[in-house]
Amino acid sequence: MAPRKRKTAERLTLVEPELSAENEVRFQYGIDLFNIGHYWDAHESWEEIWQELGDEPEDDWEILLRGLIQIAAGLHCLFLKKERGSRRNLKKGWSKIALREDHFLGLDLQSLVREVERCLDNPDRMTGYIIKRELTNETV
Repeated sequence: MAPRKRKTAERLTLVEPELSAENEVRFQYGIDLFNIGHYWDAHESWEEIWQELGDEPEDDWEILLRGLIQIAAGLHCLFLKKERGSRRNLKKGWSKIALREDHFLGLDLQSLVREVERCLDNPDRMTGYIIKRELTNETV
């Protein structure tokens, strides 16, 4: 069962989760797929993690994960020639990842927020964007 979808206006506990070894692989695989332009597959890899989350406060980070999923879906829409859907998904994803202005699971969310914001009106400018992840001992 998928988690309850949090709203961006909710008071959320966005603590960094400890990913299981399997979910760590899924998360990184999603990044790798995103970075080679396989946006739908990245979306699917991240969604596998999202589906496992629950309704507890420690699962509030689902909103950030859902933001990444929506950004990937938005870029996938470009390949389907659905520019309106692309902009809509990018905007929804942007509103979620903008909730946190620091690093999260090794991702520089602030950099990603700026890039999505820059491309909201012209999503195809974002294709080719590389998500960088810096892993520390705390991240792994």
